Amino acid sequence: MVYRGYASRNLDFSVGDRRNGRRTCLSPGCANRAGAFVTSRRRPRVLFLVHDGRGYGHLRRACRLADSISQIACALVVTGNEAVASLAPASIDYVKLPNIGRMNHDIGKRWGMSQFIEIDRTELSRFRQTIVRGVTDAFNPDVIVIDHLPLGKFGEWSYAVLEHPSQKLLVLRPVLGTADQTRADILAEGGLEALKHYFDQILVAGDIESSTIIDELQACDILRSKVTYLGYVTPTFSEKERNVARRLRGLPSNGKWIVCSGGSGHRAEQLLSACKDLSGIYQDYFFDIALGSRMAPSLRSREGRVRVASNISQLDLAHASADLVICHGGYNTLMEALAGSAAVVVLPTSNRDDEQLRHAAILARSHSVEICKSISELPEIVRATLKGPRLNQNGRRLSDGRSRFADIIRSCVATWLIACST
Repeated sequence: MVYRGYASRNLDFSVGDRRNGRRTCLSPGCANRAGAFVTSRRRPRVLFLVHDGRGYGHLRRACRLADSISQIACALVVTGNEAVASLAPASIDYVKLPNIGRMNHDIGKRWGMSQFIEIDRTELSRFRQTIVRGVTDAFNPDVIVIDHLPLGKFGEWSYAVLEHPSQKLLVLRPVLGTADQTRADILAEGGLEALKHYFDQILVAGDIESSTIIDELQACDILRSKVTYLGYVTPTFSEKERNVARRLRGLPSNGKWIVCSGGSGHRAEQLLSACKDLSGIYQDYFFDIALGSRMAPSLRSREGRVRVASNISQLDLAHASADLVICHGGYNTLMEALAGSAAVVVLPTSNRDDEQLRHAAILARSHSVEICKSISELPEIVRATLKGPRLNQNGRRLSDGRSRFADIIRSCVATWLIACST
């Protein structure tokens, strides 16, 4: 099988990396790996391969997971997302790949990026595969964590997944979209076979009650057996931290704070313009309007009751500390808002049956989440939400994903040591 026509070699799924129920170590350094742990007490190494994406959601979630294991392992994030320099915590490190949107005109046009080089998709795949292979061999991880796409957008993770003798984990959102979208994005062109034969676990960044992953994956028994629910990957902010954030924002004791978040800025113009209009209606409320780095604002104001900026410092804490968050429904924005006690109004980027709309609808069953189907409905839904009772008082229920992930990494490393030493 040739992956998407871009791979530099054939990917043979007929020969797996397991024999007699245990992993077969294929790399020259594998035989000495267990001894390295025992004799030199080398810390475990975990490599995160993260989808570039148009926004920051995949990267932010991966960085939070990487940070959660920083006390037990060395974590290295590899991605083409330009925000990695600001999102990666000091506890980890990263390798920045050339972004696919800056290497191919068609992708760059869709993602709103300019090109630094123009190459076709075959060369793009080869270019990134070469870099990823070098990083993987040099870092020599014990566990590889893949975000979203099992083999990468154009097969650039293929060496790490199919040839490197480490445990492989795939992290997915609890809601991916429709089954058709999932087949096209994740299961097509070698993804399904890689999941069956090369991945140890499929980690769902949500709970079983809010996940549609089994239906979307159309899971056969072998995939179903690999699914583990982490819980939501969300920051934990204490009430004291949230109160301090409100004071630093300048709110009086009974003040109200609305944060309007446009994510990276992709397709956010209507939402952010409507939020500016709302700031004129609710003149007793403080507003923070986060434009995102990919949207050129016509107005910026960093001071006063209404602040408009491309990036707001500690936006995750602002989401958790606000009274109302207005957003497109991205995973991380929802989790940050619900980690506090904010009500949420979601205006999806489209009314298609996509991930944001489906996930928001599920969360609305048990949290203060309202869905706005059109921009014209936004003022009335905001008015009703601000007058209504606060439903979300249990942010803690969403805050266990990172600790569960750390437990899984501990288990992976222990299993790997046993496999390498027998």
